[in-house]
Amino acid sequence: NTLDMAKAQLLCKRPAATGLVYPRFSEDKHVLTPAQAYYKIVGESPTSGPNMTKRELIAFAHNREFPFSGGMDFGYTHLFAYTHGFKDRSNLFITHALGIPELEPDQQLEVMRQFLPDNPAIYPDPENAQLIRVFKGNKFRMVKWKKIAGSVVGGISCVQLKLTPTL
Repeated sequence: NTLDMAKAQLLCKRPAATGLVYPRFSEDKHVLTPAQAYYKIVGESPTSGPNMTKRELIAFAHNREFPFSGGMDFGYTHLFAYTHGFKDRSNLFITHALGIPELEPDQQLEVMRQFLPDNPAIYPDPENAQLIRVFKGNKFRMVKWKKIAGSVVGGISCVQLKLTPTL
């Protein structure tokens, strides 16, 4: 462990933000309740009021025919990771984000079955063509794309810009 992590653990303090991919991510600023997301899309409060559930928001997104998509990393030396959400105009609403260590392919499929009803266009890490074929064979819509030099850093930069816009 680093000194910062040891201090955070032993003294019950928040760890330092150095080395984080998104150090300016703020739960207060960047996380919305389902009712707040609905308001951002429609411009009025949902009929269910401030207690709208995530399930109701996703049903609303389906009724509006918003496209769902996700990003997947199969995780060899790190977590199996998946982010899932829908897009409305220029806004992307992330509804799920998960990271689970040490999953075998059949376990990855089992975890992902909950997202099949949304029929998301999934952008997987293209490094494992065999696992991509396994997911396709299980009715997942895997998008073929090429990872080019700088694309990971470019993607991180795009998200960082969205988290802290200059204007």
